[in-house]
Amino acid sequence: MTRRRKDTPPARPATSYDVARLAGVSQSAVSRVFNPGSYTSDAMRERVLRAAAALGFTPNGFARGLRSDRSGIVSIVMTTLDNPNYPGVIEAFARAFQRQGRQVALIAAFADAEDALARIVRYRSEGVVLTAATRLDLSRRIAGLCVRRGLPLVLYNRRFRGIAASSVTAENEAGGAMAAQHLLACGRRRAGIIAGSEPTSTVRHRIGGFVSAMRAAGAPAPPVARAAQSYDGGAEAGAALLGAHPRLDALFCAADVMALGTIDHLRHRLGRRVPDDVAVVGFDDIPSAAWATFDLTTIHTDHAAMVEQAAQSLADAIDDPGRPAGHAAVAVRLVARGSTPPPRPRPA
Repeated sequence: MTRRRKDTPPARPATSYDVARLAGVSQSAVSRVFNPGSYTSDAMRERVLRAAAALGFTPNGFARGLRSDRSGIVSIVMTTLDNPNYPGVIEAFARAFQRQGRQVALIAAFADAEDALARIVRYRSEGVVLTAATRLDLSRRIAGLCVRRGLPLVLYNRRFRGIAASSVTAENEAGGAMAAQHLLACGRRRAGIIAGSEPTSTVRHRIGGFVSAMRAAGAPAPPVARAAQSYDGGAEAGAALLGAHPRLDALFCAADVMALGTIDHLRHRLGRRVPDDVAVVGFDDIPSAAWATFDLTTIHTDHAAMVEQAAQSLADAIDDPGRPAGHAAVAVRLVARGSTPPPRPRPA
């Protein structure tokens, strides 16, 4: 084994000045190459990147943040990953913010709202994304604390009345209406609703759109069962609804994960055929919705577009603190699969 002589200084990491010397440019030119939004010519950029690669140079974003009083860090608050969409949402946010030259800190384990804010501040976060994968009362408290502190904030897939924060959601009300219209077109009018236990804005709007469309068609008012927004919760709520209303011929689930539990319970515990006896529609279009065992008709939400909109909204709020809060709703679409029967032909 080769030993380093005691009088040999340890190798130090390459600096931007080393890159500048090797590339034959100024240190400020190196900084411009690695500073998002700064202009450099293609030739200059190529020379600097080649020199940086040869020296193994990595820009120290945290040190740059200390010099500019900008940390380059954005906090994402999320207390549960039960919804299968959210691991992909985290990854999409990380990519979106990296394109802005920012990094993501996930705030997931904390005692209360004050503890969450303390962690956000400890990271010197430039802004916060507060997701719907956070308990409702805790989410509202964190949002209020962020706004009072003046931290740029965007709500993802959630809205709060009385809190001046930008938000991005799917067109939840329109999606609920699409689900109802599809069931009506399939000849199903005696529908029930399975919803999560928390009265979130997302669930409220999905149910509202569904109920309004059924009412407009003269269909009976749908009964609602609430349970945990999970596979087991869907099974539990489905059993409760059909126990109390055995003549229901359709179920609208405000989240796909509940619809999957509902379908399995209908088939394997209650002996009901899907869709012949009971049609089922979900909301979100999670990957497992397309599995052959479920083949779930659902409302597709474009989380990629929602993430891009939310990331841009937060960047705008960081760069322009006086910017007024706004709301963006991303379009949804129906994906018809085998958990609902084909629509009936319209009369000529």
